[in-house]
Amino acid sequence: MGAGAEMASVAAHALASMGGVAINPLLEALNHDDIDVRRRAADALRQANDPETLEPLIAALGDPDREVAWLALAALCKIDDERASAPIHQ
Repeated sequence: MGAGAEMASVAAHALASMGGVAINPLLEALNHDDIDVRRRAADALRQANDPETLEPLIAALGDPDREVAWLALAALCKIDDERASAPIHQ
């Protein structure tokens, strides 16, 4: 991972730890054209463990990149909400 990619990853995780309003940029990043941006956003959302991210994470299960989809699945597994269980068991 290059210095720029590492900085982006650190920034994404910092946003995730802030929760609330800071989650919105990460949710938007899930739809970014750049695969690395989507991966970092999904990984940061995995750390956030926020039920408000359920729908975007469920949508990210269909991402063409398997790593993004896997990270979205991992994030859903951490969220304690019964709505997350159906996509997890599919």
